[in-house]
Amino acid sequence: MNVSIILPIVTGLFLLSFFSYTFAADSQKEQCKILSTEMDKQIIFRQDPGFSQKAIAKVRLNDIKTITKNRISNDEQWIHVNFDTRSGWINTLYIKCKYSPQTAQQIISDIAKKTIDSIKNKNWKNLAALVHPDKGIRFSPSLKIDLKKHQVIKANKLHNEYYSPFKKTWGTNTKKGTQIKMTFADYAEQYIHRDNYWDTTSVKFNQFSHAAKNPTNLESTYPHSIIVEYRGKTSASNLYLIFEESEFEWRIVAIAGTQK
Repeated sequence: MNVSIILPIVTGLFLLSFFSYTFAADSQKEQCKILSTEMDKQIIFRQDPGFSQKAIAKVRLNDIKTITKNRISNDEQWIHVNFDTRSGWINTLYIKCKYSPQTAQQIISDIAKKTIDSIKNKNWKNLAALVHPDKGIRFSPSLKIDLKKHQVIKANKLHNEYYSPFKKTWGTNTKKGTQIKMTFADYAEQYIHRDNYWDTTSVKFNQFSHAAKNPTNLESTYPHSIIVEYRGKTSASNLYLIFEESEFEWRIVAIAGTQK
């Protein structure tokens, strides 16, 4: 076959593959929304995270067409973004990034399935392997996360904690006004296994059902997360799995549920 014919075909296929991959990669980036501007109605992008760092661009809001997230700083206060043809750091006071429900489902559906199956089977060792290695997993008996009162269990203690006879305070039952003091096994039975969430056909990614749009701070407490909602048999029994990235892998950081 004539080489002069083969080369253009191969080159064309390579370019098609390259641009298809680029599009797919870009489509899975978090789309960002500017919340407010920093100075003179401008968005300031910096070379490194920190207000004292060099400003590499000052752009008016109307002059930016698209912003997508690349990564977050170690303290989670700064986000590195692509804006149009450039990139830079912007503080989280001025920007919010979130995956669309469709993209969130593509990213997290497999790990969410493993997580809900581990919960169903009460396989705490399997669940531990999915827990965030640094943050552990927080258990919240309501949709308003209390960082001081709601218990956090590290991955390496999860299995043993389930079989521990010692009671802990898991938060407050807002309907009764009493503290929730019980063993982890009892808490799991009453606040996690209270419904067959693993059998539900209503699973939402990064969006809440109408019944769950009550006061909640899940998104503000975990602004860099993907949240998966499992609807129970009634609108008053939903379960939420909250995932964050750790070393390029998504790990569960919290399980929250609506109260009895």
